[in-house]
Amino acid sequence: MKIMATDLYYRTQRWWKDHIAGWGSNKEIAAADNREERDTKFPSAELGTTGLDVRGGNIYQEYNYDLQSLSSRMVVYEEMRRSESALAAIEQIITLPIRQADWRIELGDDKNFGEFVRWNLFEGLSHSFDDLLREVLLAPLYGFTIHEKVFEDKSQGYLGWRKFAERARRTVTEWQFDRTGGLEGIVQTGIRPDNAEMYTVEIPIKKLIVWTWRKESGNPEGIGAFRQAYKHWRYKQAFEEFAAIRIERQAMGMPKATQPPGGAPQTEVDAVAKLLQRIRTAHDSGLLIPDGWLVDMLNLGPADVPFESHIERQHQSILQTVLGQFVGLGQGGDTGAWALSKDSSSFFLMGLETIADWMASYFNRYCVAQLARYNALGDIEPPRLVHGPLGVRDPDVISSAISKLFDPKLQLPENIEEYMRAELGLPDRDPDDVREQIVVEETETEDDNNRD
Repeated sequence: MKIMATDLYYRTQRWWKDHIAGWGSNKEIAAADNREERDTKFPSAELGTTGLDVRGGNIYQEYNYDLQSLSSRMVVYEEMRRSESALAAIEQIITLPIRQADWRIELGDDKNFGEFVRWNLFEGLSHSFDDLLREVLLAPLYGFTIHEKVFEDKSQGYLGWRKFAERARRTVTEWQFDRTGGLEGIVQTGIRPDNAEMYTVEIPIKKLIVWTWRKESGNPEGIGAFRQAYKHWRYKQAFEEFAAIRIERQAMGMPKATQPPGGAPQTEVDAVAKLLQRIRTAHDSGLLIPDGWLVDMLNLGPADVPFESHIERQHQSILQTVLGQFVGLGQGGDTGAWALSKDSSSFFLMGLETIADWMASYFNRYCVAQLARYNALGDIEPPRLVHGPLGVRDPDVISSAISKLFDPKLQLPENIEEYMRAELGLPDRDPDDVREQIVVEETETEDDNNRD
């Protein structure tokens, strides 16, 4: 034991000498005036970088050349979002439950400022809070969303938000970083709606909130569901095109013409070729065949390629990118048990909780805390944006749990009753409805005890 203590002592001394003694005295710290000298002398400085591949303000982390440019990537994502049913379902099942949740402000230390933030966010913006939610929740799909914070003096005596103005992703022509990879702002190039002229503007980070989903290596563009669904969308698109061609060929057939045994002049061959191109099925259609020619349909073989199963597989793979595969169970070629759907939807609800927590955390860190500093409120606990439960709960499960937790012979506590009414969609309790609490006491008599 003594040897171990001695060894620990010398190790501690050696660590102190290597890590602490070299830091220098307060005089040395004061003498290190320039930042570069302090960064190399004292361990509190940030020396490394994120490793993000940035050239000319453009990020080159994407290996797929077709998606490497932010502008070209956004064009593809817009096509995916507007034309693909699985991605449309993903957007709805992610955004609607979170928008339907109970969002509120916890007041913090300064109740007056907390009430102001609540009013400003839910009533005092030039747009609705729901619009802000809807725009922010596109970040898990695209990878990021950008809003510019527009401030104004409010009548309550505080500096507040006038609006959170969305900035189109495709208009970001340059990301601005500091030397360690921290985001400092953006350069935006776009068309002003008032005069239809191109303009370029630099927006500093203090005026922005960049909602980045799955930031890696400091990449503000993030990784969204559209990127992970891209391969399956391409395959599904190709299979649907192949299936359409196959159906058209199989249903309509491919006409062919056979020349007379002695051949035919070129003018007649050209005329028959044009005739074949114009063959259509209609109530008044007909065909005049030149003498000696034979026109019939080419046999393409059986249409037994399982395009439906291939398309359905890619459809389900797209839904799986957000754990939403339960949406497609029992449809097309896919089947699934109720228990499987329940487990899948439970995981999906966990994902929605994570997205809602992420949104609230971003807003509290980069909007509310900044507003508290701008209003010079000092070192206080600022208000917080929070949300209630997400998703639809099984009323039978809730009722069963309540019956196990509380005595059914007693009246429920007021807060529990309010919660149950809200969950079951029942009207609020009438405050004038005063009920007496009835307690049923069970008594045992001698005759009851003697009775078998």
